[in-house]
Amino acid sequence: MNTLTPEVEWNVGALLGEGPVWVERERALYFVDIKRRRVHRYVPESGERSSWEAPAQTGFVLPHADGGFVCGLQGGLHRFTPENARFVLCVPVESGLPGNRLNDAHVDTEGRLWFGSMDDAEREPTGSLWRVEGDQAPRVHDSGYIITNGPAMSPDFRTLYHVDSLRRAIYTFDVGDDGELSSRRLFSTHAPPGDPDGFVVDAEG
Repeated sequence: MNTLTPEVEWNVGALLGEGPVWVERERALYFVDIKRRRVHRYVPESGERSSWEAPAQTGFVLPHADGGFVCGLQGGLHRFTPENARFVLCVPVESGLPGNRLNDAHVDTEGRLWFGSMDDAEREPTGSLWRVEGDQAPRVHDSGYIITNGPAMSPDFRTLYHVDSLRRAIYTFDVGDDGELSSRRLFSTHAPPGDPDGFVVDAEG
């Protein structure tokens, strides 16, 4: 196996940089700095770099089918428009849990948004696995997490993977045609010093 050496493209100085997502329509990479409340954009072809300040801690940024983006900010889902740097709250989430924030997210092929919430202090199991579909209200599919991470789908979209990083556990669920989850089971656990965090599933599963 060849040894790959990572190269610094942008010394952005992130305190907690996460959630890279490639946006093909812009040929650009977006990612967030959760603790510094920033959304960043990098265009490899031109080297262009842009940053926007969010009104709260930002767990993820994902392109929206209607243009713009959806961001998971502490307190709810926001529509983000880079052109005018506006963040508009569209769906409150866990407004009764001010110590929680949103974290990792994934959009499946049906356009359903899966995301996790977590205790910002990383101590209490107040986090949940959520789903938003169309104009429906957000739904909790599982709860009791301390640090949620990495919702991801198998290539056949029949299995969803989800992480509780502090417990070093990865879970799997069966996914029905209607997006309902069932049969939660432990996929793997990890011994210290490493913790499972965000992840993706390749074309071979």
